[in-house]
Amino acid sequence: MEIEKKYEPELELTQQEVSDLSAVVAHPGFQTILKVARWSVDQFVLEWINASEPEEVLEAHRRAKTAAQFFQSLVDGINYEVNNYREVTISRRDKSLLIRSPDLRQVQQ
Repeated sequence: MEIEKKYEPELELTQQEVSDLSAVVAHPGFQTILKVARWSVDQFVLEWINASEPEEVLEAHRRAKTAAQFFQSLVDGINYEVNNYREVTISRRDKSLLIRSPDLRQVQQ
C-alpha cells in the first residue's frame, strides 16, 4: 500500500523576480500594504467575536483562521525570499571582493 504524498507546492522565483520583490519590500508604501492586509484579517476576527450562534461562531472561526494563515504564509514567504536574496547578494559581493583582493596587492607592489 502506497502512502499518498502531502501536497507541497514549491515557489520558484527568478533572480529578477526576487530582486523586484526585495525592492517592493524596501519601499515605504509596503508597510502600508501590510497594515491594510492585517486590518483585513482583523475584520474576520471581529466577525468571529461578534458571532452568536454556535454554527456562526464555528464558521467565523474557520474564516478568521484561514485569513490569518494566508496572511502569515504570505509574510513568511516574502521574508524567506527577500532574506535569501540578501544573503546571496552579500555572499556574492564578499566573494567578488576576495577575488579582487590579490590583484590589488600585486598592483601596490
